[in-house]
Amino acid sequence: MIRYSAILDEKSALAAVEEDGYALRFVEDQTEAVSLAAVTQNGYALRYVKSQTEAVAMAAVRQDGYALRFVEDQTEAVALAAVKQDGGALQYVENQTEAVALAAVTQNGDALRFVLSLDLFVKIAALLNIKTDK
Repeated sequence: MIRYSAILDEKSALAAVEEDGYALRFVEDQTEAVSLAAVTQNGYALRYVKSQTEAVAMAAVRQDGYALRFVEDQTEAVALAAVKQDGGALQYVENQTEAVALAAVTQNGDALRFVLSLDLFVKIAALLNIKTDK
């Protein structure tokens, strides 16, 4: 593992986060470009982003759907991208819509256990022809 101290200039920051997204925690002045590079390398680096944008959140969840747990302002588009990358990310979706839940279960059938609404659970199970004991 590389050891870092405070990274002050953007060129050095970009080089560091492109190699290890977690290096973002040592970047003093985070630009959107540096944050994007970090989360593209490692979605979980989103936890160190000082100022999240939807573009940064989207890049993070596309790299690792579970990064959704660190998204400050979830939109349906970000949630949908997260569950398409990994259906298990449904457990971190704040507002489960039918589209998001269906995408999650389609990507990973085990995600059905994270569907919070019984009505939505039954509807998705029926759509996918899954037998349930209601």
